[in-house]
Amino acid sequence: MKTKRRFIGAAITSASLLATAATLSPAIAKSTVVVGATETISSHNPHGDSISMGYGIWCQVYGCLGTYSFKEGTYVGMLAESWSVDKADPNVWTFKLRQGIKRHVDGKELTAEDVVHSINRMGTDPQTRQKQNVKHVKSASVIDKYTVKVVTKKPTAPLLEFLFDRVMITGKDLFDKHGAKVADRKYPLGWGPYKLKEIVIGQRIVLEKAPDSSFAKPENPDTLIFRIMREPEQ
Repeated sequence: MKTKRRFIGAAITSASLLATAATLSPAIAKSTVVVGATETISSHNPHGDSISMGYGIWCQVYGCLGTYSFKEGTYVGMLAESWSVDKADPNVWTFKLRQGIKRHVDGKELTAEDVVHSINRMGTDPQTRQKQNVKHVKSASVIDKYTVKVVTKKPTAPLLEFLFDRVMITGKDLFDKHGAKVADRKYPLGWGPYKLKEIVIGQRIVLEKAPDSSFAKPENPDTLIFRIMREPEQ
């Protein structure tokens, strides 16, 4: 197994993580990528930090509505297949989810209930540090199994900047059954291309590719290891 070491600064986004994985050739698909980072997440709660590395890592595990494509210069969908703003009422946004997206391990399908739950949780979780990402949202509701309606407090053209790769989509069923703390720590199951293997707070975060994920590509590394290298002043 080959290992590549990459040392990057604090500004790691989900888009850059995907780009890093995608640049690896099929010849080294059985590989580990080690990333040196100066930021670290402080808990198993995907809403418990507001740092770029955290957003990037959790998006790979839980999945997010979309990411920013530097190549295309715009946002592209991940769990969201399409989105639109109501012409008659610019406060109303509609998000259509991809159908048939299965969760790691148990195969539970992604639904609009999971998305609405996650948007609401971001603003109400006692440990959240991400309320600013939903500050423009007045309400989020389920239209049907694969459709979410988001109503903003006022017309918000840059809404995708706040929601797309910032809202991690966690399972409503696991939250309802186990509660936030147990679900986050013992059942970190999502719809992204990677599974969470290990978190040692302040030391390392290890992700393993989910072979059954709709977003896991053959050329992506099998393992991503984030080694925390905190500077003295931190």
